[in-house]
Amino acid sequence: MVIFMRISKEDKEVKQPKKKATDKKDKYLDFVYLSKDEYQKLIEYFWDEEKVKKEIVKLNDYIGKSWKKYKSHYYTIRSWNPDLQEKIQPSLFERKAPMTKLQMRKGEIILLHNARWSNIEIAERIGCTPQGISSALKRWWY
Repeated sequence: MVIFMRISKEDKEVKQPKKKATDKKDKYLDFVYLSKDEYQKLIEYFWDEEKVKKEIVKLNDYIGKSWKKYKSHYYTIRSWNPDLQEKIQPSLFERKAPMTKLQMRKGEIILLHNARWSNIEIAERIGCTPQGISSALKRWWY
C-alpha cells in the first residue's frame, strides 16, 4: 500500500541566501548588472574604461537579442576575452619554473666540457653531481 502525503509550504524549510549590502548591483544599460567593485576590477583587467564600456554594450546587445541569462555578468565579460587574460596574467601552468643552478651556468658548463674537463671536475666546480652534468649536457646537445 502506497501512502501519499501532501506537504504544505510551511512544512518545507526553504533557506534563501542572505545578500550582503556589498552585493548590490548597479544597472548598466538595459540588461547588464555589475557592482561597483566588479566594474573597477574590469577596468583593472582591461586597463581601459572605454574597452569596459564596449564590452558592456556587447553583452547588453547579446542578452537583449537572445534573452540568455547569466549568473554573473562580470565573469561573462571576463570569459569572453580569454586571450587578453593570458597576455596580462599568465596562468599558473604556463609560468616558467625558476632556473636551476645548471641552467644558470649553462655557458660555463659547455665551455668546460669543450675544454675536455671531465664531468666529475665540472660537477665539483659547479657544486652538483656528475650525473646532473651528464644529463644536462645530453639535454643541451641533442
